[in-house]
Amino acid sequence: MEDRLREIPKEVIDTFFRKAAGIPQKEKPEEKPKNHKKTLLFILFLSSLVLVLSTIIIILYIIPYKKKVPKTVALNRFHYTDPVVKNGLVNRFNTIEAHFDGGASRKSAFLKNSIELTNPGNEGRASLIIKFREYLDLDDKNILILARAKYGTKKINLILKDSQNRLYEYPGIQFSSNWNLKNIYLDEARDIDLKRIKELELEFGSLTTGNKENSTIYLKDITVRGTLE
Repeated sequence: MEDRLREIPKEVIDTFFRKAAGIPQKEKPEEKPKNHKKTLLFILFLSSLVLVLSTIIIILYIIPYKKKVPKTVALNRFHYTDPVVKNGLVNRFNTIEAHFDGGASRKSAFLKNSIELTNPGNEGRASLIIKFREYLDLDDKNILILARAKYGTKKINLILKDSQNRLYEYPGIQFSSNWNLKNIYLDEARDIDLKRIKELELEFGSLTTGNKENSTIYLKDITVRGTLE
């Protein structure tokens, strides 16, 4: 009987005949219960680690960057600009007339991206005159002029005329052959009414008496800059 049992496949003996043959059955090894608590704790540890690392990154990079921004934003927030001439174009909304005077009337021109103000040199002065439709308020404001000379270094004068035809002149604004941005402060203009300016003139005189060579300045922008209250 025992020899026959040995000829029968082991799987069959284990399943059907082990008890009948008096051979003790093998017990299946007990499966260890999975530790769900340890797994949960590990997941919580990883989540906490990610949160801590993210917080460190925010502190090291994002917060210092935000601290640097308000300085620039504050400048843009409390100041404004009002163009009189922008990229060579006169602001027609508040301008009655823009014309050349003196020697500038013959050789100056309104170009595509700038105003060419030329003094031929034999008439002493050449001017660009801009007359406003409504009075220009320049009280507590300054004027920005972006311009360049064609050759060398040239100077122009800024002249303002108020509603009572009183004049204020800011002389000797100097420009080189590169584009220069000049900031004109009007703190000393006490003899005119800066709140009621009706005319702005840029006067381009000859550098030396009797100079018969053309002198040219290109005007790109004339801007009024004020502070918001």
